[in-house]
Amino acid sequence: MKIEVSVGREKKTVEIDDGASFEELLISLNLNPEEYIVLVNGKPIPAEEKVREGEIKILKVVSGG
Repeated sequence: MKIEVSVGREKKTVEIDDGASFEELLISLNLNPEEYIVLVNGKPIPAEEKVREGEIKILKVVSGG
């Protein structure tokens, strides 16, 4: 399955297995799933969910005090 994702401001086309999870997608991009959140059509998606079509954005989680 070929999908297009936005990682920050960069767009990438990625080839992943059918039925892969968003966590597997993050790992394939060398991104730590604990440090990133996936949005599909503007809504946060749990990393365990299967990749589906839509506008996929990957954002780094920033926290601190």
